[in-house]
Amino acid sequence: MNGVANALLTATLLALLYGVSRVLTTVDVVFDAWTAVVVLAGLVAAGLLALLFVRFPNKLNLSILAASLAVGFVGGTYILSMSGRDLIAIFDAKVARPVAGAAQAKLAVPNKSPAAAPPEHVSGRPRDARTELQVSDDLAAAGIVHQQMRTPPLLYPVMDTSQGLPFFPLSMGSHMATIACNEGEQREFPIWHTDRYGYNNDDTVYARKNLTMIVGGSFSLGSCVQQEENIAGVLRRNGYPAFSAGIGQFGPVAALATLKEYGEHIQPKVVVLQYFDPNDVAILPRRELRSRIILQYLNDGFSQNLIERQPEVDKFWRDAEPLIRAYEDGFLASKEDQAKWETKLDENLELVRSLLGRDLKSLRDDDDALRIYERVVGRAQKLVTSWGGRMVLLMTPNADTYFSGTVPRYKNAVNGIMRRLGIPVLDMDPVMRATGDPLQYYPRKGRGADHFNPEGYAVAARLIMATLDGDAQ
Repeated sequence: MNGVANALLTATLLALLYGVSRVLTTVDVVFDAWTAVVVLAGLVAAGLLALLFVRFPNKLNLSILAASLAVGFVGGTYILSMSGRDLIAIFDAKVARPVAGAAQAKLAVPNKSPAAAPPEHVSGRPRDARTELQVSDDLAAAGIVHQQMRTPPLLYPVMDTSQGLPFFPLSMGSHMATIACNEGEQREFPIWHTDRYGYNNDDTVYARKNLTMIVGGSFSLGSCVQQEENIAGVLRRNGYPAFSAGIGQFGPVAALATLKEYGEHIQPKVVVLQYFDPNDVAILPRRELRSRIILQYLNDGFSQNLIERQPEVDKFWRDAEPLIRAYEDGFLASKEDQAKWETKLDENLELVRSLLGRDLKSLRDDDDALRIYERVVGRAQKLVTSWGGRMVLLMTPNADTYFSGTVPRYKNAVNGIMRRLGIPVLDMDPVMRATGDPLQYYPRKGRGADHFNPEGYAVAARLIMATLDGDAQ
């Protein structure tokens, strides 16, 4: 009986340690409700360990009870995960953060001293309620040549219908007024002036040395804020020469392509690869692994030499309306074209296996998508290292996480990938949660917003500044 009890206690202890490890790897443990959970779990673990070495009549009964609770916890967590939710994330969203917020509210005693500084003046002007089309009409009426914000990856389906490899841009038109987006808080609709390469930067940054390059999707682009409010803009204003080479809907293969076309020539000192969960892994089977155009960049020597062909990029976008209409009015309305696009995953499997490894069994499976992500990022890191630069990963949180209480789908796996590759991770989530109100960093508290407000982009920039200062020491 004693042996059976010890076996049950050991199993329970292992389950408890597993739960503690999940907490420590899933949330940022500070002195709050999570601290109490971890301390309590540690005390229970110590008690279970002590029970292994004593004999008493009720030991078996207690062991069965403890094992039943452990099995219930593990089984319940697994069943819950099948619905896309997570017990730890739910506790964090519904208990830990509200408790922390209430505690902070009690401590936030207003300063009523007559010597206190007056509050900062907030603009009384209304938010700009124009649509992008209305902004375009206003610019045209003023005689200002401009362009819409361009997203090349949306054209993969229609570009891949051409024979051979067509010219394909990775940026927007250069030196152009560019209409961005407004998710509800901008009092002046964001209009950018693109740099010499068609990216969202002040062009004078290229006169500086020891540049920092931000590459990735829409958060690295700086969607929905003014040019000086995006990550690179905040870095520049604080004395850190930085430029964005990000475009909305860019995944890891497009980021690698950008490093080949622009990074290898500019040779920034630091490359910040922006990651957004789940897009940056999910976008592989959804878009990049279907397109032979972008997959060409997995060949070591492939390049379109885009840095020397900006006039062609500019002409491409001036003449691109038929392609854009073919995507918007043709592909999106045609079930037949979409079905053909779906078959590309099977057609391209052998190509991807030849480039990234024969152990890949499918381009549809999550595990294979993560293997592909790791190998593509590994190639990007190798390229950056070749010119003496270094790479860091900026993990930008999804606002849905704070509403739903779910854990980002690939976060733990991507953290493991970065540890294996030796790439430092700058995770914004713990910093934002520590304020007690992470939704303050999204327009309208995240309601209907996909991107950060200026304060959210500033948090990302401050994390990068701290890393750059650490490099300088």
